[in-house]
Amino acid sequence: MCTAMALLASPTKAAVGNWDISYLSTATNFTQGATNDITLSYIVGTGRAFNIDLFTNDCQTAIDITITNTNTRTVGDPSSTEDTLEIMFDLDKTDITSSNIWDGTNDVLEFCAVLQLLSGSDVIKEE
Repeated sequence: MCTAMALLASPTKAAVGNWDISYLSTATNFTQGATNDITLSYIVGTGRAFNIDLFTNDCQTAIDITITNTNTRTVGDPSSTEDTLEIMFDLDKTDITSSNIWDGTNDVLEFCAVLQLLSGSDVIKEE
């Protein structure tokens, strides 16, 4: 008697979660007494730890303006795999025009924000 057996394997997908980063917008409010001078908004994977750094527009040189406060707000839908992340910076407004992010020719701020999604201390995704 001869017996044959076939094992069929079906592909499975590992559940690694959502590590997406999508830039949404930048908003500014430099009126006297305002807080949250610069607000950066992103869509990120739900519940992700993050780090953000601001640089000059070359994305390498550290900014030389004092950030007096940083606040964050995360808004998510429990049924979604994505959150809206808002990062709000207060700057020392008296230093803006002498800082390395001020373009005096065009009267605008120019900077680069680098957002990292973290797993422990490991950077998983950066934009």
